[in-house]
Order: sequence, then C-alpha cells, then structure tokens
Amino acid sequence: MYCQLKDISFQYDEQPIIHHFSMSIEKGTITAILGQSGRGKSTLLRILSGLERPSEGVMILDQETIIDQNTYVESSKREVSLVFQDYALFPHMTVYQNIAYGIRRLNRKDKHRMISDLLEATQLTAFSKRYPSQLSGGQQQRVALARALAFSPKLLCLDEPFSNLDSELKADLRVWMKAWFKKQGITVVLVTHDKEDALLMADQIIDMDA
Repeated sequence: MYCQLKDISFQYDEQPIIHHFSMSIEKGTITAILGQSGRGKSTLLRILSGLERPSEGVMILDQETIIDQNTYVESSKREVSLVFQDYALFPHMTVYQNIAYGIRRLNRKDKHRMISDLLEATQLTAFSKRYPSQLSGGQQQRVALARALAFSPKLLCLDEPFSNLDSELKADLRVWMKAWFKKQGITVVLVTHDKEDALLMADQIIDMDA
C-alpha cells in the first residue's frame, strides 16, 4: 500500500478531534474524505502534510515511516503538498512567480522548463504575467495546483477545493482535475462536505460522519 494511516489520534486543548483513525491509499488514486464541519477533515490533511503532529498513530508513505512512536519526519522533508481552501496565493506575485516559489533544486533553465510545462498542463500559459486579483476563481485554483505540483509531491492534499466556486465552474473543474490527475498518475487526498464532489472525483470515499 502506497500510503497508510494507522490509529491516528489528535486533540486540541484536550478536546479530541480525531480518534484512532486509519486509512489506506493506493498509488495514483483519488481518495475523498467526506464529512461535515468539525469532523477533523482539514486536521487530517494537516497531519498528512506535517503541519500538525498527532498524539499517537503511524503514517507510512511510499514505504517510508513518516510518523510512529519514535519517528517524526518534518513537513519540509516528507514530499506532501497541501492546497489550502483559500488557495493562499501571493497577491504581489504573478502566476509564473507563484508557481516558481519554492523550487530550489533546479537550475534556471530546468526551472523555467518545469514552470512552462505546468502552465501548459493547467491551461494557464496565457495568464503567466497576471496577478491573482486578475484571475477567476477557477484560474486561481489551477495556479494553486500548479504551485503545489512544482514540488513533485508524493502526495497531493486538497482542502475543500471547490467550496469557493459557482456550480458551473465547479462542474467543469471537477472533470478537468480528475482527468488530469489520472493522466499524470498523481496520488490525491481531498476533503469535502459535498457528497457530489466525492462521488464524481474519488476512487474511494471515507465518510467521517459514519
């Protein structure tokens, strides 16, 4: 199994948020975490990406132990990208600069090639010099995706990716994103409160309300 969580628990100010949660994810699949607000869905993504540390449990990613009783791999070293609900784009940077942010290991030529490929893949080439305020919600979402993928993550986490979009744009983006993830073989975990999102996007659905 490509990614596993075993008996993950998390509490905030002594209030239990997640209690002995487990799941398994196969490589190249889309997993939807479904549930209402307050069920710990976003906290689960933050645990996967290393922004929160569980009180107990085990995480394994691509045969590497990320979390257990004696191990904790920091966020910067675990190759997991998280796209926040509000996209968290830098307003003072262009689309090109937003995607380029954080790419450290490539020389200038290879870095430019990677960004150009991501712009083309996300249909943003014509918008590379625009700022986030000049983009539609769907375009901003694609910039956030491209920036996350620039890190070449082993796991891509999406927090309520369609919540800020109107119904028509949401429908179009769901189709495009699923097709693109499948073509690229990207392993995805997304959280949503919308059952339709989960049914249309995911290979497996984990219902935290059940």
